[in-house]
Amino acid sequence: MVDRVLQSRERPEAATLIGSGKLKNSRTVEGEEADVVIFDHDLTPTQQRNLERTLGCKVVDRTQLILDIFARRARTREGQLQSSWRS
Repeated sequence: MVDRVLQSRERPEAATLIGSGKLKNSRTVEGEEADVVIFDHDLTPTQQRNLERTLGCKVVDRTQLILDIFARRARTREGQLQSSWRS
C-alpha cells in the first residue's frame, strides 16, 4: 500500500526535517508495516539516521531513490559502482 503525508513548515526541523508531531503520529508507518519511507526532500545523513531509528524502517530521500534506480538498471560493473556511491 502507498500512502502520502504532507507537511508545511516555515523551516525544517534540524534533526528530522519533519516536526515532532508528525513523528509521534508515525502510526501510519507502523500500522501499515512500511518497508521504506521516501522523502521528496534531500535529507542529511543525520536526519536519515534519526528518522530510521524513530520510524523503524528504511528512509530514503529523492536523490537516493534516483541513484538506486540507476544502480539497478546499470549494465556494467563501472555503472553500478558510480550509481551506488552514496549508499
